[in-house]
Amino acid sequence: GKTSTSDLIKNWVASYAGNFVGSLFLAFLAFKSGTLGSAPASVAIATAKCSLPFSTAFVRGILCNWLVCMAVYMASGCASLAGKMVAVWFPISAFVALGLDHSVADMFII
Repeated sequence: GKTSTSDLIKNWVASYAGNFVGSLFLAFLAFKSGTLGSAPASVAIATAKCSLPFSTAFVRGILCNWLVCMAVYMASGCASLAGKMVAVWFPISAFVALGLDHSVADMFII
């Protein structure tokens, strides 16, 4: 069936809000567990991400989305769980190593 524009927007808002609340909860747990220590590296990363010009952040988001979609596409072509894990590992590792911006992943760090 077809979905209305209002239902699509409701879905996007609910998904984004749920991811935001989940990232706040995960950040709270990481803070309370003491695993971050004084966290100078994470503060530097968050500051750098928030200081980017919009055009740079936008292009990084496009590149990140391309890698995430590639991971999903490659995983969908695998029959075994091990194959799916290997298929998503490299594109996701690449976007993290390149410092690309993924809105949901960045919610936790920022």
